[in-house]
Amino acid sequence: MINNLSILVITDDLRIIDILKRSVECIEDIRLKILDSYNTDEINGCDHLFNCIILGPEHEGIEFFSILKLVRCKFADSSIIIITGGISAEKGLKAIKNGADYFISWEEFKNPDFFDRIVEISEKNKNNTFFSPANSDEFKEKWFIEAFLSNDEALISVRDLTGRYLIANAAFKKLFDLKTNDIIYRRDHDIFSDITADQLVSAHLKVIEKNVAYSSEKTFQTACGVRHYVAIFFPVRDDNSKTIMTGMIATDITKIKEMEAGLKRNHMELIRSLEDLAHTEEELEEKYRDLLIRDQEIRDIFDNIRDVFYRVDENGYITMISPSASEMFGYSSHLDLINQKAEILWNKPEFRKDFTRKLLKEGFVQDYEFVAKKADDSVLWVSSSVRILSYDNRSYSGYEGLLRDISERKAFEQEREAMLLQIEKNLGELAILNDGIRNPLTVILGYSSMLTPDLYEKVKVQVKKIDDMVFQLDKQWNRSSHVFHFLKRHYGYDMEGISGNITRENDKPDNSTY
Repeated sequence: MINNLSILVITDDLRIIDILKRSVECIEDIRLKILDSYNTDEINGCDHLFNCIILGPEHEGIEFFSILKLVRCKFADSSIIIITGGISAEKGLKAIKNGADYFISWEEFKNPDFFDRIVEISEKNKNNTFFSPANSDEFKEKWFIEAFLSNDEALISVRDLTGRYLIANAAFKKLFDLKTNDIIYRRDHDIFSDITADQLVSAHLKVIEKNVAYSSEKTFQTACGVRHYVAIFFPVRDDNSKTIMTGMIATDITKIKEMEAGLKRNHMELIRSLEDLAHTEEELEEKYRDLLIRDQEIRDIFDNIRDVFYRVDENGYITMISPSASEMFGYSSHLDLINQKAEILWNKPEFRKDFTRKLLKEGFVQDYEFVAKKADDSVLWVSSSVRILSYDNRSYSGYEGLLRDISERKAFEQEREAMLLQIEKNLGELAILNDGIRNPLTVILGYSSMLTPDLYEKVKVQVKKIDDMVFQLDKQWNRSSHVFHFLKRHYGYDMEGISGNITRENDKPDNSTY
């Protein structure tokens, strides 16, 4: 029942004024005051209390939102309705922030039943009461609802069409550190920061505009810090399917978001690790290919080298030896020498002590010559160059090196020595021959002078010829002697006489065993 309602209309749209006047002609208990311009002085001059204030649509030439803000300040307890041909979410949010409570479209305003809604809004404001779901027939199970609101961890709230909160559950109040008086009948911008309030108002207007529920993720600045929620915003309808309120149920997904962020970080780190691993794998594959090539090159050298490469451990056992050892030492396979004592290759193993002493003292031995023994016990001369193997340059762990067959060189040296012996022998015999010829010639010449003086001159001439020949032999002897001493000096031979042996000064093995 209508009872003494007072409505203020501010618009310069004559169509709106005409419709409103005709609507209240037959209603005695409604007082209608009309300002047909947006003159701020006239608005400030109104000192009457109004249940409802109707603003005409925004249009060019007026500062609509400034006027709306002025009306809200002037008539703080009145409901403000905006008549509009259509409103965007952005403008709706701005209107709500400046004090608007309701929006009536132009099409709805032209409907004959529109005035019933205006009267309903005016009546609510007059009685200073708001529609509460707890008092409606739809929520008869009051105590169940109270328990649900008090114990659910989700945020639950209900707002009227003006954006004033009617219901906020315990979780909502706790999250934002609010008491009931801090939120009920208040709007979002009266409670929250602009960022949070703008999100909630936008969702509220979207539900009113679309008249359907929708969900979205929201980030709120709360008393507990920044929290992430997935919220469902929905319309609350009456028996006639008319939207009378909007509701929100928001579930905290902060931990899920943090887990997602952590998973994303881990995923990105994993991707980077996989990329690094792939890059490292490519580098390793390239290095492996290079190593295979180098290994094959070394293997080719190892398999085809004429000299013998070998390695001996700290206990004197052969641990590695090249295939060329089978040919050099007469074994069916070089593998027959693996794990054999190294002294198996020495004709006189006792000489190996001198070799070992030099190796341990110097760390290496260069061109050490010794008489080696073959598989069939025959011998050959070899030259060995080795170096010590050690762990961290301190502990002895054996040695490795090369063996070279020098038998041909040794045979050549012995042949050359024999030739030098023969030269020396020939020189000695030639010297004896010279004396053996000159002495008889002297005797012959003496006898000739005494016994056959008439033949003396003839004999003397022949003796002179023979003596000249001997003189030429002396000269050749001197030249041969010079050559011989040159060979001694440059090849290091020690001549011990015609019957003596010629040996290299550094040769240690006894040649008689070779």
